[in-house]
Amino acid sequence: MSKVSAKLVNYTVQTYMNERDMNFAASQWQERKKEYLPRLKVAGLKKMTGMRIWNKEGAFSTGWVFEYESEEAFKKCRPIWQEIDRLEQSQYPLKTLSFRGVVISEEEL
Repeated sequence: MSKVSAKLVNYTVQTYMNERDMNFAASQWQERKKEYLPRLKVAGLKKMTGMRIWNKEGAFSTGWVFEYESEEAFKKCRPIWQEIDRLEQSQYPLKTLSFRGVVISEEEL
């Protein structure tokens, strides 16, 4: 039987118009995360994992998994994410699709 920790998870897919925009976004995040990650941590973000989605040929997408300690932590982080989104939207076209859920099973192998 698995031990489930009470947390909320958000999976977000970001799709860019081209590879240049995707790479530019990645470089911008490398600079901005120094400011934003400490704030997100205080608000309750526990873990963040980013990945390049490669199984969609011709698409330029990244996927992000965000793990929060609770729904309340997610709500506290939301204004910070909105601030980041405003910066991103002003610099390059971006389509974002998010899915949120509560962890019901977790296996460490």
